[in-house]
Amino acid sequence: MATYHEIQAYIEGKYGFVPHTCWIAEVKELCNIPHLREACNRLGKEREKSNRCPKEKIVCIKDALEYYSMI
Repeated sequence: MATYHEIQAYIEGKYGFVPHTCWIAEVKELCNIPHLREACNRLGKEREKSNRCPKEKIVCIKDALEYYSMI
């Protein structure tokens, strides 16, 4: 399984931007990829996500997840 840093490096090289880690986590959640652990800022009641991944970036992140055989 690829690290967030590896995913960010792949996307930067191919698409020219570095995605936020919260965007990667959101797309992984959409693809039903389990979390290894819960983030400390998401414990307790579910908080409103304020930094949603832009729709046009979801395709790029999914491409990286496919490249690393995660989906």
